[in-house]
Amino acid sequence: LPLARARGDKAAATSFEKETVALPDDPPWPDPLLDLVFQLSVGQRGWERDVGMMERDGHYAEAAQKYLEHIKKAPTSQTYVGAGINLARLREYDRAIPLLREAVRLDADSVQAQYTLALVLFSRAEREWQQSPGADDAKEWFREAIPHARRATELKPDHARAYLFWGLALKYLGDPVAALAPLRKGVECRPEEFDLQFALGETLLETGHDREAETALKDAQRQNPNDPRPAQDLERLRAKTK
Repeated sequence: LPLARARGDKAAATSFEKETVALPDDPPWPDPLLDLVFQLSVGQRGWERDVGMMERDGHYAEAAQKYLEHIKKAPTSQTYVGAGINLARLREYDRAIPLLREAVRLDADSVQAQYTLALVLFSRAEREWQQSPGADDAKEWFREAIPHARRATELKPDHARAYLFWGLALKYLGDPVAALAPLRKGVECRPEEFDLQFALGETLLETGHDREAETALKDAQRQNPNDPRPAQDLERLRAKTK
């Protein structure tokens, strides 16, 4: 085709061009690197699907084991979070928390890692507190949870649940006044969440903000009328103002 054009044979050039267009595309050259990338991608998706089904079905031990095995091949923050959260679901906190700390160490800017560590520390502390109110271990876990919850909100300013655990940890540690700011922010982000409205209402009541407390508790009551706690707090508030 280029030679026909070069010698000015337009008819031949046009004929060659039509033949070229009609020809089928050349078969792709084998590319071992692209083939490997594709296989890894398909394999990763299959692995994620399998472990996701385990979690959905409540098979947390199997899911945790899958993640722990995967850490050997892909020691990423996300993989450590997966192992840690599934062990935490089994209440194996002594194994879960070091994994989650490592997830944060690997990627301090991961919202998922920061929030999950805060969540698990808070859950462990609250469980211990229910069994032994004021326990030193529980206080230490609450204290450790706070900066991670706060960091999650810095990375994702509308992370309502991170504000919740930040505020409640402060409340458990005897500082309800400081707890108000994160709890208010959480409600601002997700006003429809019962847990946030109720936590804010109780904290407002505890700190003497009676009018605001009444509003938050009534909102919580509307959101979950089957939970008796907002009504009980509202009754306390009425008795207080008589």
